[in-house]
Amino acid sequence: MANTMTSYTDAQIMKALLTKDFSGIGREFVDDVITSVKVGAFTGAQNLDKVSLPSVKEVHYCAFQNAAITTLDLPWGELEAIGFSAFAGASGLPQNPVFSKLTALSNGAFAGTSDKKNTDLRTISLPLWTGSSFSEGSGFSNSTGGIFAYCTALTSVSAPELQSLPTQMLYYCQALEEVVFPKVSTVNSGAFNYCSNLKKIDLGGAITRLGSAFMANASKVTALILRGVTTVPTLGSTTFNSTAVKSGNCYVYVPKALEATFKVASNWSTYASQIRAIEDYPDICGS
Repeated sequence: MANTMTSYTDAQIMKALLTKDFSGIGREFVDDVITSVKVGAFTGAQNLDKVSLPSVKEVHYCAFQNAAITTLDLPWGELEAIGFSAFAGASGLPQNPVFSKLTALSNGAFAGTSDKKNTDLRTISLPLWTGSSFSEGSGFSNSTGGIFAYCTALTSVSAPELQSLPTQMLYYCQALEEVVFPKVSTVNSGAFNYCSNLKKIDLGGAITRLGSAFMANASKVTALILRGVTTVPTLGSTTFNSTAVKSGNCYVYVPKALEATFKVASNWSTYASQIRAIEDYPDICGS
């Protein structure tokens, strides 16, 4: 393994990577040559004050999973792909990363757990990501579920090109108060489950189906805005169970041309009194 910034040997580096104990190389790992962090390279790493990899472009499956690192110094704006659970349970993450070049992001990439929540991330910007995952070949999870699950300090997610909201993408993100995804046309199950402070969900794509329990236990949502629908989306009979829609505290805003059709559609008719036209409520809907 090449290194041009420090004096430790390749043998020392390999020993540290194999044992996950980095105390023998001064508690820092600095390398300006590595462009791809391999599968599990730093999984469970201990005794690390800093990892600095300024040339990295992609981070593979479980690369930093559960790694105890004080400072994780990566060129976040240059990363192009992040694999399954790459940073799940890791410490030392930035608070407000802007992933300017990222186009592939996989299942559980930054997820915490109920016992170990991710409290580092505060805002996320994903200007190019459309919803694609990082394909790492057979034997690896290439899905996109639960990417930011249990990121309990996350207050803002910007993904203007996102087209499909992954399953449980923002599960248990308790600090989120508003989400706006202007191109989302697919909403998968549990996308906003347990977002306990979420008040507004604004989706702009031509949604045809709402995933099961996509906003369950997000009890403070008062506005669900479906801007881009061209037909009434399929709605399961239990989709709004355990939601503010079910309790009568949330309104669903749709294009005025479809308002009447929504109110008589299968399963939507149950909530007819809560369906309103976007055009009639411009202040609420931001029109």
